[in-house]
Amino acid sequence: MKKIVTLVIVVLSFLLEWTEVVAKKGAVVKVKQPKFRFPNTWQGRKAAAKLRRTPGFEMVTIILDFGRGKGLKIERGMPVILSILPNPNASVEAYLVIPHNHGKAVVLMNGIVTKCTGNEYVSLLVIDLDAASDLIENYNKAHGAARKVTLDLAVAALEVFMAKFQAFADLPANKANSIVIIQSGGFHVKGVGGNHASTWDAASGKLPGEVDMTFITGVGTCCYDNWYSVDNINWIRMDPTIYNHATLTGLIPGNYVWVRYQLCDAHGPEGFHPAIRVRVAPIV
Repeated sequence: MKKIVTLVIVVLSFLLEWTEVVAKKGAVVKVKQPKFRFPNTWQGRKAAAKLRRTPGFEMVTIILDFGRGKGLKIERGMPVILSILPNPNASVEAYLVIPHNHGKAVVLMNGIVTKCTGNEYVSLLVIDLDAASDLIENYNKAHGAARKVTLDLAVAALEVFMAKFQAFADLPANKANSIVIIQSGGFHVKGVGGNHASTWDAASGKLPGEVDMTFITGVGTCCYDNWYSVDNINWIRMDPTIYNHATLTGLIPGNYVWVRYQLCDAHGPEGFHPAIRVRVAPIV
């Protein structure tokens, strides 16, 4: 009986997914290979996993659907983010996330300079890029108390670059590609318009006393370590999750709280993303 139910799910998914239209830099692309779409629920993920283990279906494309056309695509067992364009009327915000680990911070900052060099959207002066590279190298060689001073200088230089990417992305003609523009410089995106897999954001939950959060999807085996605070000083740690979204419950309806999270992978925590102040869903 279970095999029959699985077969029915597979057949229906195939019939409903003849083609997938995705957006990539403004162009419409038709993908002809068969895909199988499941809701991003416990039952949907269970059905997707069962399909993956079915002989002959090991290499098919599976999409876990978040709704509203967004989803996490799993192809050949590897997760890949579906490329979507933001709402042209929405706005997104660029920000930096610098890991606490010294070596990771150096790699990330040098990566930003590399992506900003010869960028197809925003032109930066070579002298400014070289100056930023020198500041990053100073941080790389620094020890003790000098590390914080040199890190602040390097981050300040990168924030100037980030502000230029933000200004270019905010132009009315560039709104539709704002996420792509900001990410092309190696910066993170926060705000309306990103999908679950690329946006760190928080909002009032669906029920009183709840707050919903979405995290920037990590690569490989990782978890999301989320915290909340009622004063932005004292923080309470919640249970980490392996999913890129979570809901806080049991909070006081109508009050404001701060939330934050950090990605944890095989190398350890990567540092907290900026805290977000959000209103707890009130009693209607």
